Amino acid sequence: AVVSTQSTGKGYAFIEFEDRRKAEDACYDLDNKDFLGYRCVVQLAKGVDRSRNRSPPRTDYIPSTARYSRVRPYNTEHRVIVDNLSTRTSWRELKDYFRRAGEVTFADAHRYQERQGIVDFARRSEMRTAVKRLDNTELDGRRIRVT
Repeated sequence: AVVSTQSTGKGYAFIEFEDRRKAEDACYDLDNKDFLGYRCVVQLAKGVDRSRNRSPPRTDYIPSTARYSRVRPYNTEHRVIVDNLSTRTSWRELKDYFRRAGEVTFADAHRYQERQGIVDFARRSEMRTAVKRLDNTELDGRRIRVT
């Protein structure tokens, strides 16, 4: 991600993230915010990918069975819409909360509409369980609606 000040155009920073999703979250959360009296512009960097010139990330703290088992988030047709989210609720918190109902394959919060999120499940039965168990429950101080 690239961070620069809007008012003067002077000053910028490059910030590297472990994965693109984290960089996108930083852009979403921090773009157009005040920092030390300046309005900041935060956006994904364009240009050359420098990651191949770097050494591979350390994996010694990850159990060997888990090193290659991570699956990228993906959308499914088993989706619920979550309304009345707190503006504090992130996609990570939403995903963690909905894991009570089953395997969450994707979650997003506030991307298309403020106070609304989407959660995708691996199976239809898990989607139905989410609607039954989590509709009209409280998340981050707000009663959410799951449809």
